[in-house]
Amino acid sequence: VNAIFKPVDFGGIRGINFMIAGFKIWKYKEEPFNPFKEETTDSDEFLRWHAKQDHSKYCLSFLFTFRYGGGTIHGLAFSCFLCTLSTRGESYNTGMITFRTNGNEDPRARWHLTLALELGHSLGSEHDQQVVESGMKEYEKYPECASTDEQGDFLMHPFANDGYKKNNHLFSPCSIRNITRNLRVHSYFHFSLCRGEHYTQLYLSFRHSHLWKSNG
Repeated sequence: VNAIFKPVDFGGIRGINFMIAGFKIWKYKEEPFNPFKEETTDSDEFLRWHAKQDHSKYCLSFLFTFRYGGGTIHGLAFSCFLCTLSTRGESYNTGMITFRTNGNEDPRARWHLTLALELGHSLGSEHDQQVVESGMKEYEKYPECASTDEQGDFLMHPFANDGYKKNNHLFSPCSIRNITRNLRVHSYFHFSLCRGEHYTQLYLSFRHSHLWKSNG
């Protein structure tokens, strides 16, 4: 993930690098205070459970799970909430990744792309195919953000990439502009909250049993 973000120039903000502050592992549903002990195949609900905890001392807190989230969803994250404080019992500086869709384990080559995409949401980018003010899709208004057969879909495409084409590992110019806009607006207020060891916390749920989907 750092190899994807670090080379990008977000309007003069360079060298974005993610560091891990710590792990918390929930292995069994019987564990005390396990917030993920209930059954669900709703990824939105799973993310809401994670967001109900206070993650204010971290810039971001991501949940990784092998539980089936329903349908073809690989991950979810709240957009533009990097380094924000919990408010009214909700932490929106959160996201979740599942390694299992359609009942099967996702290819490992896709795992880091899913995380990079959800981090892109956290930093302020929607999908490349979002509808803009004019009613057009973003890539229609800005052709430089469109996919090509030769280079493939960009990282923030709404359907999962297999990672085999060049664009699969790159932010489109539209994504870079969107992230740049958010970082410029919020950097003074939000990044001032991220001090010292306050980086990214990872939650792992190994209970056996904004949204990225499989194409088909």
